Amino acid sequence: MYEIVSLQDDPIYRVRKETVLKMTNISKVLGKEMYLGVLFPVYKKLANDQIWGVRRAAVEVLPEISRISPPEIKNGPLIELFKKFSGDTSKWVKMATFQFLGPFIASYEGMEANPLLVNYFINMCE
Repeated sequence: MYEIVSLQDDPIYRVRKETVLKMTNISKVLGKEMYLGVLFPVYKKLANDQIWGVRRAAVEVLPEISRISPPEIKNGPLIELFKKFSGDTSKWVKMATFQFLGPFIASYEGMEANPLLVNYFINMCE
């Protein structure tokens, strides 16, 4: 696991991108405590990477990250990351954010989605 944590600082962006893409599979093996204590902070760091391709990868796994996260993570840090992604400087990250908005909303059990997300979805029509 510490090897995976060290990959968040790898100088090659493709390694960081693949790390974020494999995050949910890794967390399923390690369990919830390790995910919350170790892997989620790695995800947050990679979601703020300087390279847009790494940030876009973080957007792609956002629905899966949400599915394995408790409500306090879903309605706190993940909403903040979504807002950040939706205003990203890269058009590719912004486009991916709205592409994965539906699956992100669907990751909330019983469709108890955050009203902010629903508003983003409704505003896409405009």
